[in-house]
Amino acid sequence: MSNNERKFNEWLERARNSIILGESDDKVREKLNKALGYKADINAFGKVFYLLSNHRRYNLLEGYINILKRGYPNDIEAVALTGMYYITLNKFDKSIKYMDKALKLNSKIKTLSDNHIIIIRLQFFKILLFILLDKYENALQSIDEFINMLSKIESQNLENIVSMLCKLYELKIILLYILDEKEEALELRDKYLTIVKESEELKEIFVNNIASEAIKWYYKGIIYESFYYSHNYATGLEKALECYTKALEIDSNFKLAKNKKEEIECLIIQ
Repeated sequence: MSNNERKFNEWLERARNSIILGESDDKVREKLNKALGYKADINAFGKVFYLLSNHRRYNLLEGYINILKRGYPNDIEAVALTGMYYITLNKFDKSIKYMDKALKLNSKIKTLSDNHIIIIRLQFFKILLFILLDKYENALQSIDEFINMLSKIESQNLENIVSMLCKLYELKIILLYILDEKEEALELRDKYLTIVKESEELKEIFVNNIASEAIKWYYKGIIYESFYYSHNYATGLEKALECYTKALEIDSNFKLAKNKKEEIECLIIQ
């Protein structure tokens, strides 16, 4: 480790301690700027991003996002971080815009390198954002594009690719069901079940014929909940609870929605 990198880590840790102690944005910014004085590459900004995001210091984070936008306009990771930042602000359309830009910067993926993991995550997040925005046709199109992209990737770890493909096919079945394309959804489900074990979601949805509107709200709840944990989306649990509640108002027999609602209520009380 170089001396500059060591100094960067020292000042980053001081900034972390300032945040934990509840010090002002100015004091935290002073320490972060000291850190970036020793190291200011995209990796360093990524560490600053996750530190501020994890502690939900979004006002402070905005300034560093603006630096990324000006200094690294065509860097995949910088554009990806900007897209994720807008998720925390509930600006999903703007987030998709930056995710699309990042995907275009690296559209020809051949192998599964660390950099490409970012692209794969972005493609998946974009699908989830389309669902939150009720843009189901866009979500389906993105799923098909994603499946096509994954099928062309050469990877030593096929388990990860297969796991992602399973998620995508299951999501596609759900979206077809939501759009009342029940016949196509059933046909794809039958093909899907020749490869993998049926999930609890698919079992309940098809066996109990859950109302498609209830499923919409249930999956929005799942997405908000996941954003709470993966993006430190501050109101994620509250929004998830609203969604599960609406799902149950539409279909009171939706057991999975009931279980999720009870789990979130316990977490919020704690």
